[in-house]
Amino acid sequence: MTIGDYHEIGGLRGALKKHAETVLDDLKERGLEEVCRRIFLDLIEPGKGAVDTRRRVHYQQLAVSADWTAVVESLVRGRL
Repeated sequence: MTIGDYHEIGGLRGALKKHAETVLDDLKERGLEEVCRRIFLDLIEPGKGAVDTRRRVHYQQLAVSADWTAVVESLVRGRL
């Protein structure tokens, strides 16, 4: 990869964004976008007048629908 290629893809941030969008587009095509959104919302602690922070949850707490394992497995496989 040349430095030009690196800049063309938007650097590291651009490459990560494209990869995440690919994984999420796959979930959308499978009708799992809403399940994914709910899982991500469960993984944050909203800041009250401050920055939101990550929150640890047990794997079973992510069971927001019958398809939750498929979503979590896709996110893990995609390293998101």
